[in-house]
Order: sequence, then structure tokens, then C-alpha cells
Amino acid sequence: MFDFNKPLWMNWELNNICNLMCPQCRRNEIRDGELVKKDGMDNRDNSLETFKKVYKNIGHPVGLIRFQGQLSENVASKDFLPICDFIISQGTTIGLSTHGSLRSKDWWYRLGEVFAKDNSFVSNPSSSSHVFFCIDGMGPELGLYRIGANYDKIIENAQAFIKGGGNAIWRMIIFKHNQYQIEEAEKEATRLGFSDFVTCHTDRRSAWQPFTYKGKEYNLEIQDRFPEWNKKVTKNDEFRQGNTFEPIACKAVDENQFYINCYNKVWACYYLPDYDDLAEEQDWYREYHEDDSNNLEEKTFDEILENKFYEALQMSWDVESKCLSMCKRKCSVFSGITRQFEFASGRVVKNLSGGSIQKYFDA
Repeated sequence: MFDFNKPLWMNWELNNICNLMCPQCRRNEIRDGELVKKDGMDNRDNSLETFKKVYKNIGHPVGLIRFQGQLSENVASKDFLPICDFIISQGTTIGLSTHGSLRSKDWWYRLGEVFAKDNSFVSNPSSSSHVFFCIDGMGPELGLYRIGANYDKIIENAQAFIKGGGNAIWRMIIFKHNQYQIEEAEKEATRLGFSDFVTCHTDRRSAWQPFTYKGKEYNLEIQDRFPEWNKKVTKNDEFRQGNTFEPIACKAVDENQFYINCYNKVWACYYLPDYDDLAEEQDWYREYHEDDSNNLEEKTFDEILENKFYEALQMSWDVESKCLSMCKRKCSVFSGITRQFEFASGRVVKNLSGGSIQKYFDA
């Protein structure tokens, strides 16, 4: 299933803390027309000491740790700076995705100094430790999706990170309200010293409805500059609702990547963790979902992989009645879809396991 003769990738969640209220984030939901935070958030963080223990219990070479923040802003972790320093000292590359609204300029300068210790930047900048600053619009447009973000503060923090020696990439999710800013934002990214500018799209249509937050009305609208993407999302929606079954080509396997949640529980894929609705689909998922012992504080990585969940998951890809709906949605060979893998702009970056998934496609 996974290739342990090559370095592993880990998509890691250090906490469940965030100061923003992005309407399409799994942390939040729209209830009766109002954007609210889900229960159980903002109460978990990992210390440097815990991280070192968990990292050691992986027991395999780790080529890349991606702090993407499915449920968190990893920068909010108290020990994020020393954790990054430790990771790079182990010869592991870091890929951080952040809204950039937290911390001071001095903190970001010091993070840039830490990331600059990754010696691969000189020989291969595209594969070195880097930060994606998720800046989905310039000025007031930014706050229409990144609710609570401050554009000027993000730019100041990004400049401090770059000045400290860090490799910064501007990433912009395209909505109707910011699609006219793409060219201007790309020019600004170049002027400010970002190493790349990347656009990407979202297939999350659950928040395409008017809502309110703290008395203010919002209405996200689907972009219409890239109709081919919208057609692909519609095709995927129709595929998921139909009876057609396609072969599964797991993106996590292709990347040789696992997901570790903020409780240090291991999952085979960053699309699968901690979904109650998936637990209703298959017993083998429900049993793993409910068993909190499969974490790297209590067990080694190899011990966790002995769980029947991993064999059942792989076998499910060949049987429609056993296949999880999320696998079908994301990794079906012809109709699967993700937010960033296609119809995105930017430099192509090969992954550390030798494949080309999770790259930035030239438009």
C-alpha cells in the first residue's frame, strides 16, 4: 500500500486552534443562516516535548511534514518555532500553509531564519521548506472569505518571513469577489519577494449560500472566470449521486503520505480523518474512528499500521459496497476531484516520493 523504502510524508495537525471564521472550513458550519464554530474546537495543542516523542515513534525516515491546517492554524501552537527548528535539524522539510494573521513581525522573521536552515533551498528551492501564505484577495476582499483576517498584517508578516530568509509562496483561492484581482495580486507577490504565486479553486459548495456572522451579511459566489473547473465540480457532484463506480487511485498512497491529527492519531489519508458520517458507512471505519489508542503517544507507527483498518481500506477500493464515499469523491480515476491538484497556476513541484501528485499545474 505505502512504500517504506522511500521517505514518508506526514500531514500534521499540531492543534485545533484558529482565530478566523472561514465559512468553508471544517471547523465551522452554517446553522439557520448564521456562521458558527463547531463544538470541541480551540482546546488542544502539542508541546515540543510531545512532538519529539511522537516523531521518534514514527520510526521511519520522514521527508516532508506538511502543516496544512485542516482544523487549525498551526502557527497558533505555543511551541511552533522550536518544533520547526527540531524538524529541520532532523533533515525533514516543512511545508506550512497559514493565513498569516497571527504572531508579530519579529516572530515571523525568526521563523524565516529557521526555515533558511533547510540547506536544500540553495540546490532546489522548489523542494525546500516553504510557507504558503493563503491570501485570498487584496484589501477588503480578503475578509469576505478569511473572516477576521487583516491584509496589512499578513503582508507585514510575510515580508518579515522573507527578510529572515524564508521561502514564501502566495496562494489565492479564487471566488467571484476576488477573481478580478488575480493579475494584480501576482504582480504584488513578485514585488514583495514571494518565490511564487499560486491560484487554486474549491469544490466545497456547502457554503455557497448567504449567511451572517456577528450581524454582518455575507454571500460567497462561485467564480466564473474558469468555467472548466465549475464543469468538473458539477460532474463530480453528479457522479457522487449516481450509481457509477470507478477504480480508485489513492492520492495519499501516491504521495506516500499519512495524516496525524492534533491528538496524534494516525490516519491513512488527509481526506478521511474523524468523520462521523463515514463511521455510519462501514464498520471497519467506525471501529478505528472510535479507538483513540491508535495514536503515536501510546503506540509506534508500525504497531498502529497492524490495525485491520488499513487492509480493509485498501480492499474497499475494489468493491463498490465497501468503498467510502470520500474515496469515491476524491480519488476516483476519472471523476475524482480535489481543491488544488488541477486548474491551478504555478511552478510544478515534484514530491519527495518521486510522484507528481500535489503539484501546481500551469494553467
